[in-house]
Amino acid sequence: MGDRRRRRASRDGLSTAAGHVCFVALPLIVTGVWAIVALRKHVFAGDFHYSFWPAGDRLLHGRSLYAATPKDLAAGIGFPYSPAAALFFAPFALPPIGVADAVFALLNVVALVFSLRVLRVTDYRVFGAALLWVPVMSAWQLANVTLLLGLGVALIWRYRDRPVVSGILLGLLVSLKLFIWPVGLWLVATRRYAACGWVIACVIVVNTAALAVVGFDQISPYLRLVKAVTGVQELNSYNLIAFGQLHGMGRTAAYKLQFAIAGLAAACCFLLGRRRHDVAAFTVSVALCLLFAPVVHLHYLALLVVPLALARPRLTPAWLFPVAMIVPIAVFPQHELVIVMATVVAVIAAALSRSSPFSGRQVAPPTELVGISPAAGVPSGFLEPIVEPPAR
Repeated sequence: MGDRRRRRASRDGLSTAAGHVCFVALPLIVTGVWAIVALRKHVFAGDFHYSFWPAGDRLLHGRSLYAATPKDLAAGIGFPYSPAAALFFAPFALPPIGVADAVFALLNVVALVFSLRVLRVTDYRVFGAALLWVPVMSAWQLANVTLLLGLGVALIWRYRDRPVVSGILLGLLVSLKLFIWPVGLWLVATRRYAACGWVIACVIVVNTAALAVVGFDQISPYLRLVKAVTGVQELNSYNLIAFGQLHGMGRTAAYKLQFAIAGLAAACCFLLGRRRHDVAAFTVSVALCLLFAPVVHLHYLALLVVPLALARPRLTPAWLFPVAMIVPIAVFPQHELVIVMATVVAVIAAALSRSSPFSGRQVAPPTELVGISPAAGVPSGFLEPIVEPPAR
């Protein structure tokens, strides 16, 4: 009996050590190396450096936000975001650009961690796996707003039964990036009408105030710039619009294909919500953010951390799909679009398999770490949720 206990303790110790290496040491090392390489190649915080900080600086100095040449657009330089987004970035333009780059990139990583904690993920391996996601690394390396949007979406779910909080949160997210609007369909489908009202009120107030600061004459240049950016970038997107056009479909036909599938998914979201399948409807609404967007960059896929964390708060193979996709992309770079889209479908399917009405399972938040023995040295209460669940 004593030998059996010793062997079991030895196996537990090896398992814990392997977990710490794979999901603590490795993500930290990869993140550090990735940052160093990006700095040396002058691609660190690219979105923030060439778009967000300059926009905030122009706003602070009273210059036009939406002046960009076709050459700028081809190089990824320009600010195809709303005036409300410009107000958000203005404070980040106060420090020197190099300092602001580092701060905003770090803010992205912090947002990822808090997103998982808000959703009550307690398995430390999930944190490590998420940090190794290729879309997540793309998001913080470019220092854009995707991971901040993910935190906002996670908070909307967390405070879903508090109309003022969830409504204002979604209103702010939509004002920052319009493609998040399908989360509002989930609010409608689940009869959270008071929250919908707060969304509309917040969008009107925030954008009116932003235009009052920026100038109402900036509406037309903003719309022209968005149209120009979409035209330049849609073939480099990770969606059916790009897939269709790259495989012989006309532009109009490719748009119709994507929006037809998005329409079917929207109908599913509505039906799931009406039938009180809250988690499944929410998952589909997040997927709809990608389906309705005419341009989907790789970092947009980091939003899928939220529904997957909600459905699978402990480590499963699904958490490794966006990590492992780098291997087939490296071997078959000509099929990158197909590989990425297949990974997206697999992650969404993994989330829905736990939350759909056909799964037969109830998604329950975890209360303790799984697969970690007491000898692992993880103190009680570590990675506890930062907020309590709202009363139903």
